[in-house]
Amino acid sequence: MSSNNNNSDKNGLWLGLIILLVCVGGFIWWYFSNEDDPDRQKLSSFINEALHGDSDNIPIDSDVDFANGEYGIELSGTCYHYQQLSTGAKQVYKFIYRGCKNFQSQIPLSPASVDDCDRAIYAFRLDHPEYYWMRGSSVTVSYVNDEARSINCEVPRDAVEKMNRIESISDEVLKGAPKDEYGKVQYIYEYIINNTDYDIKDMDNPENQLIYRTLVDHMAVCGGYANTFLYLCDRAGIYCGYVSGEVEGRGPHAWNFVKIFGKYYWVDVTWGDPVFEGSLHSGSSSVTDTMSYDYFCVSDDEILPGRTLSSSPSYSSYQPYMNFTYPACTDDSCNYYKREGCYFKGYTRMVISDYIMTQVGMLGNRTVTLKFDTKEAYELAKADIFDSDDFINGIAADLRKDYGVEITQQYARMSDEARRLEIEFS
Repeated sequence: MSSNNNNSDKNGLWLGLIILLVCVGGFIWWYFSNEDDPDRQKLSSFINEALHGDSDNIPIDSDVDFANGEYGIELSGTCYHYQQLSTGAKQVYKFIYRGCKNFQSQIPLSPASVDDCDRAIYAFRLDHPEYYWMRGSSVTVSYVNDEARSINCEVPRDAVEKMNRIESISDEVLKGAPKDEYGKVQYIYEYIINNTDYDIKDMDNPENQLIYRTLVDHMAVCGGYANTFLYLCDRAGIYCGYVSGEVEGRGPHAWNFVKIFGKYYWVDVTWGDPVFEGSLHSGSSSVTDTMSYDYFCVSDDEILPGRTLSSSPSYSSYQPYMNFTYPACTDDSCNYYKREGCYFKGYTRMVISDYIMTQVGMLGNRTVTLKFDTKEAYELAKADIFDSDDFINGIAADLRKDYGVEITQQYARMSDEARRLEIEFS
């Protein structure tokens, strides 16, 4: 009888051991197969803290080189603001980057100063808008003896799903991009404008600043346009940066710069959206469906008058961590209107008449764009073309005689600020 009981006990022990091994094996498989799972990251952070304590929150990884201060973390994208950080701030930035890639809600740091931590967080937000949860007010820093030891944030439960969605959409979008740098930048610019509505009704919605809102819901305000442009440029291999500041009389604004063929240019995607044609420029007649290239690949002279960069003393003296420098954009060879052949130095009636004749008579275009290099030339053109019927009547007569084309001027659009005229014929 006792022999049977012993056998039962042994069988029960073996069964329990087997169940335990299956459970442990299942946990190990889940732990190492789901590195992107937020719950797994929380557990990992908890285990790491339990093992290494609060006094030193440096993650112990095989790729950490403590002697050289490098942490084996390779960054992706332009990372423009990262390049201007101190050594200490760069380390914080890299820890943030790895923590966000792993969807960690608690990101342990090598001890860092308050200034380095603040500056790194700000730079990271500007360089990596895809990690949208780092932009909110829920981001906090834990300090020990005035040194930053960890960054804490609320990673949304659907963060992995959203990241996969924007990556998938971006990859699909960029399949159609040209191979050359200028072509890629123009393609991305036009894609965002053609597929996004400026959310006038809900401008204060923080979601409008995010890539997901722009690419998935097709709604945005300036921050959404600029963040999405940066993200797509980074994925397309274009050197690009996000810039914030203010426009005189209009308040806070965001736009970008790009590097094409080794030279820098400003790009303002928001102001290319037709919704601004009736509100931005004092001379515009109405909102239209025509995309604007007034602020596409332009120089300092075209865009900076009336704008204040966040690096100016009015910002940086109040918030020193915002004091980043930005490249001078002095070249205008990638100006859209120059490349399209409709950029004119000075105003001569014969030159403009010949250009319109070619566009309408030979090429069959019904909308003609004229961009002038100076305010004076623009005003002369506007007065000559629109203040009397003499110019248009002469064009109409020549088109009828030389090409058999009958036209009437339907309406015109003009931008006093951008020195641009558009004439639409029917």
